[in-house]
Amino acid sequence: MKISLCSVKAFEPLRITATGERKEDAYAPKVAIVALVKWLEKHGYPREMIDFYDIDMLLPTDAEIDAYFRELQPDIIGLSAILASCYTDVRRVAAIARRACPNAWIVMGGHLAAAANVVLRKTEVDVCVAGDGEVPLLEFVRYVERRGRDKNFEELARIPGLAYLDADAELHFNGFHFGVNEADLVAPDYDLLLSGLKGKDYLLENYFSEQPLFKGIDPELNARGKVKLARILPSKGCVAKCTFCQRSTKGYRTVPLDVLEKHLIELKERFGVNAVLSMEENFGSNIAHTYEFVRLLKKHDILMTATSARVTTFKPEDCKFIAEHNVACFSYGLESGSQLALDIMEKKITTEKILTAYQDAVDAGLFVRLSNWLVGNPGDTEQTVMDTGKLCAATAHILGIHPRVGGGNIGYVMPVPGTPIYEYGQRVGAIPTDVDGEEAYLLHIGTIRQPTKSNYTNINGAHESEVAFWDILMRMEASRTYRELCRKSPPKPTPITEFNLKYLADVDDNLTFNEKLYSMYWMQDNALVEALPRWLIYPVVKYLNYGINVVGRRLLKQLRGQKSERFSSRQPKTRYSPDAEGHGNLRSRSLRGYLRQETPKPLTKTEESRLILLRGL
Repeated sequence: MKISLCSVKAFEPLRITATGERKEDAYAPKVAIVALVKWLEKHGYPREMIDFYDIDMLLPTDAEIDAYFRELQPDIIGLSAILASCYTDVRRVAAIARRACPNAWIVMGGHLAAAANVVLRKTEVDVCVAGDGEVPLLEFVRYVERRGRDKNFEELARIPGLAYLDADAELHFNGFHFGVNEADLVAPDYDLLLSGLKGKDYLLENYFSEQPLFKGIDPELNARGKVKLARILPSKGCVAKCTFCQRSTKGYRTVPLDVLEKHLIELKERFGVNAVLSMEENFGSNIAHTYEFVRLLKKHDILMTATSARVTTFKPEDCKFIAEHNVACFSYGLESGSQLALDIMEKKITTEKILTAYQDAVDAGLFVRLSNWLVGNPGDTEQTVMDTGKLCAATAHILGIHPRVGGGNIGYVMPVPGTPIYEYGQRVGAIPTDVDGEEAYLLHIGTIRQPTKSNYTNINGAHESEVAFWDILMRMEASRTYRELCRKSPPKPTPITEFNLKYLADVDDNLTFNEKLYSMYWMQDNALVEALPRWLIYPVVKYLNYGINVVGRRLLKQLRGQKSERFSSRQPKTRYSPDAEGHGNLRSRSLRGYLRQETPKPLTKTEESRLILLRGL
């Protein structure tokens, strides 16, 4: 028995070497593949049976991939598709693998498994694993030992997490497996990761960066001079179920403290790491574990930047404790400042709690940054976007900085399989439901590195003049509200304020003229514009932007013979309104609840399985 586990690309790297190799941070260690190998080892399958091929890091040519598979001739080829944007590379690698190893099983895991109905019909993948893969892969390896290449659907039906096509081409999904126990969670194994580089050991440095992710906005990290930062994962899963986020892991689990300490020691002594970035989905929700973990950070003199904390997690005393124990930089996952939008997203937080959490963090001396924001969800309107601008201003006022200085990015939501907003997008006709159409959509999102209004799929139903205005409106409202708050109560300067003003005051100086035009830059943070009433200036800017940046750009592209940018693959049939007849009160009825009530009962096994996969956990 030979098993090959392969990473695949989610995006084309922004920077590559002259020889075609990756020359940028690889974001995070491939801990999913590490977990699979460790689980197989624990159950009697030695590492000599398992080979790791890091396609994502090596960026090999088709010929090199073909040569690898022809030489190894594995019985099972596993493709790790961590994001829906991996589809393009999954299709490519699976086709090469099938030609080189016609008798091998090709298995795909990761978030893309939510689109198993497309993957299994349009690529050479034989089976998909949705959710945590340790137990399903082990059971599948045992199945192959017994059955070889034969398909016994009765036995396949007993493997949890498996999705496959039966003899009649009906899609079957055996249900999500709830994963291994906390005691079996692992940290990255850099020796295993090194083995995937096939002799190009120097590429391992791509897992580290010489500056923190939040470059220049973390005073304590900056004060250390040269910083070597690694990404870590102290926990797995999340306590929430936001409608834009893929959920294929049940609940929230923490990595054992002894495993984390051993990992921190290795990072420091072997690689010279003195700072880490927490890449977990949900920092700190197990507060007892968090206390012990940050004690380890202080013990080993490693600073941490923490992301994606929930505003409901930390009390003032908790903020003080983690600030004293090497958590230098901190951010909250908010996405919106509108209570209605937060309710539709199922964030399970309030705007009041957001402001309290920011104040608690600042009072504790934590360097907390402004949130990143998300617009374009079902139910978003100009009012919800303005509400978000107001809350952005309020958090900026607490930090003592204008929202433009160090402000968070404004992204447009991108529906991906395994989320309620994807299912909703299909329900209103914005995303195709046929296999060919869905594949085209997956290929499309594989080209998107940063979701913006120019590549937004309009699941909201708003006119494109409104869609194109949302990010501008939010920035204008944030700036106006911030000035109003400052007039009422001048912000109290803090070391964080001074640092932001020193390092980030010129944040927009590098924008090109076209970038400034595209963002209506001169209409933002403009005292003269803000002196005009909202009812007057906002419509003027909205339609000026529409004329220049939507209609004007489209005409210019047509004159050049180029393809016009579109805000939507299809025009939605309806616009989701919380007050519309039949939609109910969304403060107590979420988008997920609406879909469950309004979606007809599946008539086929394929539709039933597809729906379970699309909704996730």
